[in-house]
Amino acid sequence: MTKRTVIESGLSGTSDAQTTRLGFEDVWYEVDLTAEEREELRGAIEPYLSIGRRTLPRETARKRQVPESTAAERDRIRAWARTAGYECADRGRTPKHIREAFEADQAGNKAA
Repeated sequence: MTKRTVIESGLSGTSDAQTTRLGFEDVWYEVDLTAEEREELRGAIEPYLSIGRRTLPRETARKRQVPESTAAERDRIRAWARTAGYECADRGRTPKHIREAFEADQAGNKAA
């Protein structure tokens, strides 16, 4: 048995619409529009889009980049940090400045 999903326009109730995502004033919206309605929307906002700058949505832009590491690697970094005079917790995220100092120290040791 085949199932078919029909999306109706939020404006006109016409079927064969597609979900369109747009943002305004730090809020993102999804609206179901037909092809004609999307073209009408595009025409209405084109003057603003043509002078605007493309950016990432805030939740994407703010997403922290946390390096992947194993528990053993984190334990090794913590042990090094304590011998190097840093204070760090026994569990949880390793602070960025400690990780960077550890990596710099390891790079220096490999060069020697």
